[in-house]
Amino acid sequence: MTASALGRLSVLRHVTSYTAVQLAGTIVVTRTLGYRIPVLPLLAGTALNSGTHLIIDRREPLLWLARKVGKTGYIEHCTAARVDAEDGTVSAEISGPGTALMELDQALHRAIGVAAALVITWFATRTDAGHRSAQ
Repeated sequence: MTASALGRLSVLRHVTSYTAVQLAGTIVVTRTLGYRIPVLPLLAGTALNSGTHLIIDRREPLLWLARKVGKTGYIEHCTAARVDAEDGTVSAEISGPGTALMELDQALHRAIGVAAALVITWFATRTDAGHRSAQ
């Protein structure tokens, strides 16, 4: 298996498990609070959130977006120093904890989470999907 294929498989596993937990949590919390979110709006918001999560976590689309909005200087400047445990060499890493790319990743995830919540709310309150509830 190539590194790229392993990366795709790893991000797919991550997004799948994250989405499942997030979806279950959403249903539990909203039902606990006395709400039943209709199935179609819930699935639309979940699809938006998980699809974009998959794209963002592959990094290349996020780097492309950073180039388009002029944030590559920030990414290249705010790196993390990594020390190799074997030989003590130090290298700069642009991705991972402590880097600008990670901060942009998290900010974009939060913004899309808000957008997904708005999609669910809008769709649930403005369509006939409001007559079907999540199981």
